[in-house]
Amino acid sequence: MWDFRTAVECNLVFLDDALQRQVQDFSGELLLFWNWAHQQQRTPGPLGEDSVQKRLDYEIPTYLEKLRQVINKYADPGYAQSEESIKA
Repeated sequence: MWDFRTAVECNLVFLDDALQRQVQDFSGELLLFWNWAHQQQRTPGPLGEDSVQKRLDYEIPTYLEKLRQVINKYADPGYAQSEESIKA
């Protein structure tokens, strides 16, 4: 968590204002998750329904994909078109 935030802050200077806002929004959402996760009562053992682990497994990894797409679109304005042609 903190390594990601440090890496983001070190590299924001290389991004334009719009991309900086998007990356900071992602970072802010991850901080909200961090705060939420620390307030949850976690059930020990494999049989308990653990909402924190569920979000860590399924929701949080999607941020890396979102970040990759946003940065690729920034670096290559034709990225969205090339991605669509690959899917076709």
